[in-house]
Amino acid sequence: MNKIFKLSQIWESIYSGLIEIYSHKLRSFLTLIGIVFGTCSILIVVSLMNGAKLMIKEIFEQIGSVDRIYIYNKLPSNELEKKLFIKAKKLNKNDVKLIKNLVPNIKEVFPHKSYTYVYKDKYIGLYGTSFNVLTSNYKLIKGYNFLDIANKYHYKVCIITQDTANLYFNKANPVGKYVNIDNNLFLIIGVVKQKSLSKYKSLHTISIEDLSVFIPLSVFDSYIKKIKNFNYLEVVIKDINNYEIIVNDITRILKLAHNNVENFYISDFGKEVYDVYENIQKIIKNWNIILVSLASISLIIGGIGILSIMLIVINERIFEIGLRKSVGATNLEIFIQFLNESITMSSIGGVIGVLLGIVIISKVAKFFPFQLIVSPTGIILDIFFAITIGIVFGYYPAKKASNLSPIEALRF
Repeated sequence: MNKIFKLSQIWESIYSGLIEIYSHKLRSFLTLIGIVFGTCSILIVVSLMNGAKLMIKEIFEQIGSVDRIYIYNKLPSNELEKKLFIKAKKLNKNDVKLIKNLVPNIKEVFPHKSYTYVYKDKYIGLYGTSFNVLTSNYKLIKGYNFLDIANKYHYKVCIITQDTANLYFNKANPVGKYVNIDNNLFLIIGVVKQKSLSKYKSLHTISIEDLSVFIPLSVFDSYIKKIKNFNYLEVVIKDINNYEIIVNDITRILKLAHNNVENFYISDFGKEVYDVYENIQKIIKNWNIILVSLASISLIIGGIGILSIMLIVINERIFEIGLRKSVGATNLEIFIQFLNESITMSSIGGVIGVLLGIVIISKVAKFFPFQLIVSPTGIILDIFFAITIGIVFGYYPAKKASNLSPIEALRF
């Protein structure tokens, strides 16, 4: 029964707050405008920052290489290196096995071979690879991918890029046709297109012709005899935070395998891409804090408005407070009543601000090159901030009302 009574008191104070807002519409509007614009601004800023973060994440994922280490054969730079490099092996199958077996935190090692030939005065890159590697940078738009059986039985099949298809077949469907490479006919089973930042067209305008042909690595070994060793190794790592340790381990192992000669070099491109990504994320996070802090000024102004209005309300209702105290209302009950009224006002302002923010975001989203993300967490935090403002700035007026002497209040 006591609990029901307390809940009814809370509902009564909320109802009282709603009546107060309705009875003084203009005053309430001017009071709540700071809360409304504060919550609206915070929601818009957070949505912008979330959208920017997602866009940057997707761009870097499409750039790729963040979780990859590339190992290349090194060219000698002087006579001494020439003599040393002759004795040492280039990147080979044994290196792949050593890295897979001896280096921890490795997902996979993909060897690559490449060869350039000329067709219609154009240089075309022929690459021996696996479809797993191919799909990390390309999207299949026609035909089929490499099957394990093609790799196992050395079937002469290939996948070509859209630009290569246009060069050979003038925009006709190339799937099922053949290309002649180094006096070998390869059946075209698929066409790929390089993954682009199509969602963010306004951010890139440069288009580079991609003339490439991809064949299974085993097929390359069987039919393209000119290339004996791997051109480079692609190492996929589990955790970018272990990058330096993995690089040191690979360097040590390959040096021992190559007669203690460092006739290879490891590209830092993946690490550099990751570092750039991390720095941009930190910048966005800092700007998020700055912009939310600036938007919060409106909330504070709205809180000051609530403080002022609640003090006016208490002065208008001193007799009511005295009357309630004279019939048994405690200081705590008076305090809760006026604090709830303050929270009700700020909550209503918060809800209106969130709704206004969602409407504005939906209207202006088409003008941005990225998606504006309104997250449920952002909405909940927005409402939470509004309620907090109601509690903080409603505390003093509620305390003042609860401490009023009933005798003095009834004389007012």
